Amino acid sequence: MRLALTVLLLPLPALGGFLTPELESAFAEARTGLLPAVIVLAERPTELGLSSQLAGLPRERARESGWRRLSELAARTQVPVLELLESAAADGVAAEITSLVLLNAVGCRLDAATARAAAALPAVQRVVLSHDLQLDLQRSAAPPTPTMLWNIDRVDAEVVWEEPYGYTGAGVVVAVLDTGCDIEHPDLADHAWSNPDEIPDNREDDDGNGYVDDIYGWDFYYHNNDILGPVGGHGSHVAGTVAGDGSAGYQTGVAPDARIMSLQSFSDGGSSTEYIVWRAFDYAVAEGADILNCSWGWRQWNTSNQVLWREECEAVLELGVVICAAAGNEGDDDSHPPPDNIRTPGDVPGVIAVGATDAADELVNFSSRGPAEWDFAGHQPPYDDWPHPPGLVKPDLSAPGSTILSLDGRTGGYRNLQGTSMATPHVAGAAALLLEALPELTPAEIKSYLEESSLDLGEAGKDNSYGAGRLNCLAALVAARSGLRFDSFAAADGPAGIALDWAVTKPEEIAGYQLMRRVDGGSWSNLNTNPLTGERYLDRDVARDRRYEYLLLAELNTGGTLSCGPVGLIYGSGHNPPRPALRQPYPCPAGDELNIRLELSVPGEATLVVYDLAGRRRLRRSYGSLAAGTHTLTLELRELLDGVYLLALESAGTRELRRFVVSR
Repeated sequence: MRLALTVLLLPLPALGGFLTPELESAFAEARTGLLPAVIVLAERPTELGLSSQLAGLPRERARESGWRRLSELAARTQVPVLELLESAAADGVAAEITSLVLLNAVGCRLDAATARAAAALPAVQRVVLSHDLQLDLQRSAAPPTPTMLWNIDRVDAEVVWEEPYGYTGAGVVVAVLDTGCDIEHPDLADHAWSNPDEIPDNREDDDGNGYVDDIYGWDFYYHNNDILGPVGGHGSHVAGTVAGDGSAGYQTGVAPDARIMSLQSFSDGGSSTEYIVWRAFDYAVAEGADILNCSWGWRQWNTSNQVLWREECEAVLELGVVICAAAGNEGDDDSHPPPDNIRTPGDVPGVIAVGATDAADELVNFSSRGPAEWDFAGHQPPYDDWPHPPGLVKPDLSAPGSTILSLDGRTGGYRNLQGTSMATPHVAGAAALLLEALPELTPAEIKSYLEESSLDLGEAGKDNSYGAGRLNCLAALVAARSGLRFDSFAAADGPAGIALDWAVTKPEEIAGYQLMRRVDGGSWSNLNTNPLTGERYLDRDVARDRRYEYLLLAELNTGGTLSCGPVGLIYGSGHNPPRPALRQPYPCPAGDELNIRLELSVPGEATLVVYDLAGRRRLRRSYGSLAAGTHTLTLELRELLDGVYLLALESAGTRELRRFVVSR
């Protein structure tokens, strides 16, 4: 995908930005020299409404369309900032000027006067400090021994490679943002990503993307196309766990035919700053990466830019790209307990944060624990959605991360390392297997399938140590191919008790449900003695001001279980009041009629409204007063042309949206 940036000079509001107090303090302490900073533009990508505009498009088209919209925004708004910085660079007071498209910001090194001049521009919202990071490279294990690779066997990867499945990640591009990847290693050499529009070694930027001879990726730290990394590099080891094919002796990769895009975002010694990594994110999305592997993270006490990280990651996810990130290696660091233990961007809700387990399926002591928090100073709506307690359950998943054998960069050999850095590429490889099998899966669907099919460890359900459990590639593939997963699970505070309702994508494949409950953080116990056959339960045995949590287990007709939860609330607090639940409409695609399942906790009126993607109302139908319970409503679509639409439920002040497609 090659999309040129068209500069549109439009009037800007006569407002200025500001330097954050943190950056002001950093300039005061440094006194001289250039500091790393990010100039954030006032017009934010979140205002584009990409989710609704890209809904229903094939994944590649959605990526292209979304990237084009973001590029146009950056080109239109960043011009005055870039002109100011280029002038400052000529005077030696700015350097490393970096346009960031996904974030609509500009990274650079600059002096205090230039920072204040940038903040005064009408197009600028604020100027923030770009925080540095040093990769955690010290957690190494014993030299390799000629034993079976327990980790690949443990996650059932090799079963997925064989018949009747035969998936190896072929054609899926995994961008490894790290210290570089030795793509000349025999285990990677025949399936490294290559830029199809770049002529090798002609010293020209053939595709016009701003990088000369970026044949296999780019080194964003040293500003060149040498992406092999150092001897024994962290990134080479990570890449080997994603896609090492065993040509030199050991089968180290979960997805041995996935293509590795090497994006060196850290120095050979493992240091970097935020805007360098964000520039690599831009490149990965623009050049067609399907998955980003981020075996690193900014510690909570080392960055104040969580909101920017969340904006960055949510833009990537909206464009259909999966992000796998290390949970962190601070689980044994008592000085920074939860909710400050999970690293950023692993703490972002849609990112798959990965914890580390050992050969006994026990959590390794250094693996960071949740929950994560999104409700502290500086977080404004909508980034105040996970206050602590209870916070956001993290990590999302665990994978082998102790004594992991993988590639020894620039030697052609192997070595052992351990850490959540080593666990993360197992999950990236598993995502590659799913994408080869089902190329149109969304990041949210992949995250859901990986979580719900994992081996539950630790506390019942998803917990703040193991996440949903330890990765299992085969179970995830089977779940994804069947299309069976939880659509929702919610608890609502009502006058008669706590109403629990849920939905799965294929209820006909469920033999029954088991609900588990715990009160005030105590032990889990079964709530129902016989399997439930419906998708609703009212827990009447509750008392005010006590906290109730629920875990849902679905027993499959074919054997095995899916798990969802926990969800919870404090009864009587008014939190999570009963509200209508609008399920995904069917069939998909629809013809002249659409069926909608609506669940009402209490009696109420229901009105369905259909909008096109431009926000224009196309249909409206009122169904009058409905009793509490489940209703199947039918909506005639004869007036609609083929295309993608949004269905809105408007009832009792509630507004829910569902996407559907009309194709005759």
